[in-house]
Amino acid sequence: MNLESINKKKILVLIPHFLPGFKLGGPLTSVINLIENLSCDFTFEVLTSDRDMGDNKPYDNIKFNSWIKKPNFNVLYISPGFFSIYRLILHVNNSKADVVYLNSLFSPIFSISIVLASKIGLLKSKTIILAPRGESFSEALDFKKLKKKWFLFFAKNVSLYKHVFWHASTEIEKKSIVKNLDIESHMVHVALNLAQKRVFDEKKIINIISKNSYNLYVVFLSRISKDKNLEFALDILKKINSNVVFHIYGPIEDSYIWEICKGKISDLPDNVIVEYKGSVAKDDVKVVLSNYDLMFLPTFAENFGHVIVESLSVGTPVLLSDNTPWRDLENKEFGWDFSLKEPELFINAIYRMSNFSIEEKNDMRFRIRNNFSVFLNNSESLSANKKMFGSL
Repeated sequence: MNLESINKKKILVLIPHFLPGFKLGGPLTSVINLIENLSCDFTFEVLTSDRDMGDNKPYDNIKFNSWIKKPNFNVLYISPGFFSIYRLILHVNNSKADVVYLNSLFSPIFSISIVLASKIGLLKSKTIILAPRGESFSEALDFKKLKKKWFLFFAKNVSLYKHVFWHASTEIEKKSIVKNLDIESHMVHVALNLAQKRVFDEKKIINIISKNSYNLYVVFLSRISKDKNLEFALDILKKINSNVVFHIYGPIEDSYIWEICKGKISDLPDNVIVEYKGSVAKDDVKVVLSNYDLMFLPTFAENFGHVIVESLSVGTPVLLSDNTPWRDLENKEFGWDFSLKEPELFINAIYRMSNFSIEEKNDMRFRIRNNFSVFLNNSESLSANKKMFGSL
């Protein structure tokens, strides 16, 4: 061990699912990008489960319950069972980490158990930072509302989070944490989620879809759950008269919502072709997005939206609800963001894209890719994240 690594602050990251998994989506991308960008300044260790979200079997060819050394971090995969919480707390106590960084508000094992252990004195004194990853928004709290309401009532009455610091991705998320979780404002640090350091290699772009006479190729790439609002996208497409191909990618997190969506798909007119393409490995997301004319994500709530970043980074315009930090997109020539209460605006945007010539689509893609590169080199976001871990 060299002197530089000894002097670095150690960050112990707890996250319910990690690489080689990919189904957790945005929170996973946030953590990966954080480690990638800050590994020169901090030492990172990751505690996680031994399987991907929703899987019954653990990952293949991975050693469990012992540390594995990676280029920028060490990782330990914990097997489930009666002793999983005990093991987790033991590993946190044995760690020489300066900061414990939680990446969920409601994960029983990888968040709540740690905060409870700290509260009742079972955890050695450590700084805890909690990133709720959009779970503090009112729209997110409305899902499984009763359970969340009772837990937050309990948390407030026992001052569970009194000494916990919070990571908000935006000022909007900070306001939701303060208001909805009853957290004091000075305990919330705002630092925009970091983008991937590596620039997308355009040579990786391959034609994964065979385009024919269809005017527009649209993609939805996200978890299939109520909060991502795929139902709304299908309702909009039902009102489109031009020829559209709509491909859906992402793990089916909510089978009830998927059944509703399948019913809506069967009711679509003949000019709209829909296919469910399954999940996408993390390394393939940008390749997939680069093959479409438009990415459609009318989400109910998004604290950041890494898939939006990935779409824009390869030049694919986006059509979003106004429930994300990505606003005023039309003026920036990145796409559109509208209120879900105004479905006609979404319809008009799709019509507009449908009437673009191939040359116009290519020109738009080129402008987006070049202009968006400014965001990928945002030194203010990097400084804010360094300050969060360095000063607390």
